[in-house]
Amino acid sequence: MPAAGGEQNIKRYNRAEPLIGLHIPKCGGSSLQKVLQGWFGRSYFTHYFQEKIGKKPRRWDQSWQWWLFPLLSGKPRCIYGHFNNNRGTGVEAYYPHADQFFAILRDPLEIVISRYFLAKKMGEGRFRDGKAVPIQRKFHNVNEFVSAQIKRPVFTDYLPGLGDCSSYFELFESKFILIGTLEHIQDSVDRLADVLEMPRVAAPHLNPAPRDEDVMPDLKEAFLQAHALDYSLYQYALDCRSQGNRP
Repeated sequence: MPAAGGEQNIKRYNRAEPLIGLHIPKCGGSSLQKVLQGWFGRSYFTHYFQEKIGKKPRRWDQSWQWWLFPLLSGKPRCIYGHFNNNRGTGVEAYYPHADQFFAILRDPLEIVISRYFLAKKMGEGRFRDGKAVPIQRKFHNVNEFVSAQIKRPVFTDYLPGLGDCSSYFELFESKFILIGTLEHIQDSVDRLADVLEMPRVAAPHLNPAPRDEDVMPDLKEAFLQAHALDYSLYQYALDCRSQGNRP
């Protein structure tokens, strides 16, 4: 990881190549989709599991839209969605030659808590692999859910593999045009606009879920200790903001 106060060398954007946006759950993805749709138009493609019917995302580079829409609009391509390695929908399984990415990170514990409350809000409307899976069937409260996530990584399941890189920090510097943070979403969207040479726009706040339970302090501390790598990656994203990670 770069030394504190050092400058991150974020990858320069190449509009001739597709841009892959890695939507880490509960990191402002619903809001960012609206922004990306406005910027890329019909050259914007999504990558999401259709949970109600148990259908995996399609592979866009094998479709006629992939070639026709950018040709007609003159706009670069962008694919955005949940690239989940654990479900066989990771970026390397679909686009193994992709080499420019961006992602928005968030405090890892806040991600897990937010996932629980969104699932709680969805109730019987929460599906996975074509089956209704209300979270209340498995977890009675937020503390049970957070406890179950103690040993599971928050970010790396959604990132590309390291390949020739020695660390995720090197991966960020060699293949990412931007690492933003949800806590500073407007700043992140503004920086992304500048890198892409797109107009700056307001970042909407979408898909919130109310919270009516608290996480025990001891459990919070245990989570922080178990997720040192996730918090190091999150700190890297915060440092990118403070240092202005423009190429």
